[in-house]
Amino acid sequence: MRRAAAFALVACLTLCLLASSSSAPALPFPRPARAAPATIEPTLPLQLDLRLASVVEAARGGTARLELAAEAGAPIRDLTLTLRLPEGVRAPEGDPISGARIALAARERREFEVPLAADRRGIFPIRVSATFRLDDGRSFETTQGATLGLGVEAPAGRSNAGAYEFMAVPLEELTR
Repeated sequence: MRRAAAFALVACLTLCLLASSSSAPALPFPRPARAAPATIEPTLPLQLDLRLASVVEAARGGTARLELAAEAGAPIRDLTLTLRLPEGVRAPEGDPISGARIALAARERREFEVPLAADRRGIFPIRVSATFRLDDGRSFETTQGATLGLGVEAPAGRSNAGAYEFMAVPLEELTR
């Protein structure tokens, strides 16, 4: 009986050793998973730079100069810009941006200036929207904005990844 048990044990160990052996050497640690290849998100072929310059506050309202630069990364045709002014802000000398249809060559840059006047103090969001087509027929739409602040402190916030963020206020703390 002892011989049969010993033989069974030796046979079992031999089979285990034969089954576990393979052609590849054993690694002390598992191989890391393959990372997905990095992708690069494409950007729009039109870059709009919008800024407010020469901001002058007055007793009631104030003035500023809106500077817009449009730069094409690829040939663009049928570029249409639209200036959106909030209530209380106007362009006294007219709006040279809205309604014009423009074609831009690759790496071409066009600049526009619009004098603005505000009738009262406040924080005014100013936006410029652009729609355009590329030579291959694809159409795009984008918007860029700037905030005109006259005599009013802007809420504390930060710019993060192209977006302006500020802390939320709990419902209980809102003034009614």
